[in-house]
Amino acid sequence: MDITLYSQDGTAVAYLADEEVPTLYLWHGEAVAYLQGETVYGWNGRHLGWWVQRVLYDAIGRQVGFTAGKCPAAPRSVLEKPGKAPKPFRYPPRSPYSRPEFGMCRSPKTLSTLLQEGGEGHSLWCRPCQAWHGRCANDAQPRARVLLS
Repeated sequence: MDITLYSQDGTAVAYLADEEVPTLYLWHGEAVAYLQGETVYGWNGRHLGWWVQRVLYDAIGRQVGFTAGKCPAAPRSVLEKPGKAPKPFRYPPRSPYSRPEFGMCRSPKTLSTLLQEGGEGHSLWCRPCQAWHGRCANDAQPRARVLLS
């Protein structure tokens, strides 16, 4: 069963899919990170943070994502999830940071910003195409990243 992850304001931003390799997807279906034990890695191999007691922490131990029971704000109603996009190539994980002390301090990063740092660099939202890709087929220009917070 999938686990919904909420931002600090109670917005559903991502979900953790119960797969052979537990995978974090942004709400629109893009696979951006995966778990290896309690360590969270991006598909680009970057160590993003930690998944401890149903809270997602950034790499230095600040809270950034929450399940419904741990969220500091009342979780908002959840929209239906679209289908999952194909997973990108998974680069070998880089060495993780030392395990920090986890506390109640909140990260200045949003959950979507942190998770998007794990993408391959191709995760750009194209408004004309309504799709995620690196270059727009309409004009071959990279689009500005839209952060979903």
